[in-house]
Amino acid sequence: IPKDPNGPSPLNFSTLFRDNPLNTLENALSNPDCFNTDIGWGCMIRTGQSLLANALQIVHLSRNFRVVDFEIDDPNPRELEIIDWFIDDPRCAFSLHNFVRKGQELSGKKPGEWFGPSATSRSIQSLVHGFPQCGIDRCIISTDSGDVYEEDVTPIFEDDPKATFLLLLGVKLGLNAVNECYWQDIRDILDSKQSVGISG
Repeated sequence: IPKDPNGPSPLNFSTLFRDNPLNTLENALSNPDCFNTDIGWGCMIRTGQSLLANALQIVHLSRNFRVVDFEIDDPNPRELEIIDWFIDDPRCAFSLHNFVRKGQELSGKKPGEWFGPSATSRSIQSLVHGFPQCGIDRCIISTDSGDVYEEDVTPIFEDDPKATFLLLLGVKLGLNAVNECYWQDIRDILDSKQSVGISG
């Protein structure tokens, strides 16, 4: 992923210690103006990709589909198609490259800058909207309060009673750790058949 002229450098000391130093030096020498790893800045994007993949798995393969059901000799073609959407290649709909591109367009995040939940949610929303083949008709974000208003949801079902939508609720559950007053609510949400998980 090309570096932004005003963004972070692809070579920094934290990457040297987190990745194999020989890989880091080789990448820096062969392509000094590009990011060859997302170590240190891509964690929120990766958890966002996982959450989106869970949602797509439910849409296309059912909630009861389990990864352990994956057969190497006879893979489910739909599962392979979903996996292909996430390959780290700019041509793939939900690649790291496209998350970074949308993060830059929508949130001013430069390659190599850490994404927060809001930037990741905006990227998911835009990428889903731009790739209708994914099977999610709409993505709604509530980044500040977790509130969802009836007037935002009702028109979706008026247009299509069988519409599939992804609702992303951005809420802070604590500063250094999850506040214990939220634990039961988190369990209830994760236990809900509508839940696709937590990203953070």
